[in-house]
Amino acid sequence: MKPWGLALAAALLLLAGRAAAGDTLARVQARGELVCGVHNGGSPLSRQTAEGPWRGFNVAFCRALAAAVLKDADAVRFVPVLPENRLDRLAAGDLDVLMSGIGGTAARESARPVTFVTPWLLFGQKVLARRDLGAERLAGVDAATACLVKADTAQRNLRRAARTHGIDLRVETVASYRMAVEGLASGRCDLLATDTLALHIIKARFLGRPDDYVIFPDPISRGGNSIAVRADSWRWFKLVRWLRNGLVLAERYGITRANVADRAADGNSRTRRLLGAEGAVWGDLAPDARWLRRAIAAVGNYGGIYARYFGPDGAVPVPRGPNRLVRDGGAIRAPALP
Repeated sequence: MKPWGLALAAALLLLAGRAAAGDTLARVQARGELVCGVHNGGSPLSRQTAEGPWRGFNVAFCRALAAAVLKDADAVRFVPVLPENRLDRLAAGDLDVLMSGIGGTAARESARPVTFVTPWLLFGQKVLARRDLGAERLAGVDAATACLVKADTAQRNLRRAARTHGIDLRVETVASYRMAVEGLASGRCDLLATDTLALHIIKARFLGRPDDYVIFPDPISRGGNSIAVRADSWRWFKLVRWLRNGLVLAERYGITRANVADRAADGNSRTRRLLGAEGAVWGDLAPDARWLRRAIAAVGNYGGIYARYFGPDGAVPVPRGPNRLVRDGGAIRAPALP
């Protein structure tokens, strides 16, 4: 073979190796197991039960992904991660998908070979107040003391909101959320600000008389928890994105865990195409035509998952708010199928 032929062959082999190395779907299927990074903080997002199985809103997505690509919702290895190393572990290849309540930012994507697929949950930050302060929303507060954790973004956001509403705000900086909750419970502080879900957990589980406190409805910041994957497999990114979109569309079209088989066989073309019973919508993106049908059968649609963990009968009831579909006044949307 001529020298240029050898060089060309070597280049093609190199490119093929890189493509294989970046094919997360192929690696997951060869392994027979999805590796999902989660936070084990005992919250409704993800927690390991005393019996061993994992439960939670983020856990449900990982099980849906396993059902979609491995035909087994239990073929998941959940790996607890910490805020300080979760993105590094994803970038290093220790995880196939990261579901740990992290928001996507340009700084996070530019620092590592990771990318954020789309918001999975929208909460932002709010304010928890003592009811004896006499206000039902932040704009009704004249003066107050807030217990806030040092270097937390909520401190900056609450100060900004206080300036906007003309509130005489005194801040007591503490070293931990435990100390902030103690300050609020003792009456030393009137306000506490952090992520909305954390406030609902604090109110329900860590304050002796929850009715003595109120979560103001107005957010002091808006943000979302996103799904993160490595930035080395475009097909995996698209598959994960369309799984999230498919679960949202399933709610929009009234497809549930209980009726998904019947809806795949009914006369609605839009529903049949979504579920892979008609046409070839998914092409090479998905492992097979029934992938989304399996995911919905395993965990339900987006609204069903939310109700299971945050609804009235959930571990910590949280009003759905921005996590309603756009048609219902929320901010959760998914592009329709062509």
